[in-house]
Amino acid sequence: MKAAVIHAEARTQRGTRACRRLRRQARIPGVVYGHGEEGVWIAMDAHDLVLSLHTGAHVFDLKVEGSPDEKVLVKQVQYDSLGDTVIHVDLQRVTLTETVEVAVPIVLVGHAIGSVHKGVLDQPLKVLHVSCLPTDIPDDIRVNVTELDIGDMVTVKELQLPERVTTMNNPEQVVVTVHPPVTEEEVEAAEVGVEEGAVAEPEVIGAKPEEEIEEEKPVGKPGKSRTSP
Repeated sequence: MKAAVIHAEARTQRGTRACRRLRRQARIPGVVYGHGEEGVWIAMDAHDLVLSLHTGAHVFDLKVEGSPDEKVLVKQVQYDSLGDTVIHVDLQRVTLTETVEVAVPIVLVGHAIGSVHKGVLDQPLKVLHVSCLPTDIPDDIRVNVTELDIGDMVTVKELQLPERVTTMNNPEQVVVTVHPPVTEEEVEAAEVGVEEGAVAEPEVIGAKPEEEIEEEKPVGKPGKSRTSP
């Protein structure tokens, strides 16, 4: 199967203003790093990039004008405050024979029997950190919750992982559980506690929105291939 391709061009201007100008031109800023090489700042066509990301692929052929083609892993996709628009992408250089660490979503399948009994289904762990070859990265980890009754739970060690895929999460970490029904008295007590203990959070002087600091993070030479959640 032919690998998905991301076309890009190198850029020299960085910072919030430069990134905003790119977005107004339907371009998405990004950075490429890894394998002990210097980070390269790039710009990608917004429409083509979003289509490539929607293919579900994890590893892409990156074609930057004037540079050799590279295999890259999507390390992080940063969205706007509404979570709708891609505003920055981190790409990590990889080879198909090296192990990488990635965050994979956990998807619940079925309708828990405990919910029928008025229990509350809770999923405290929504992303699993796994280690595998780039070609073995799963799209998601599925958990069948059909048989879960009130008080039951599924922990990390009970997950069925694909062959050649391992996880770095704590084996005892709870993935999903069914809590007993919440009574009206408990709800009212919780609401009263919130009202009595509500305190306004102080403003942090000098703090910057996430978008304004996206270009300030170091992109030098990481010692180990890792991906984010």
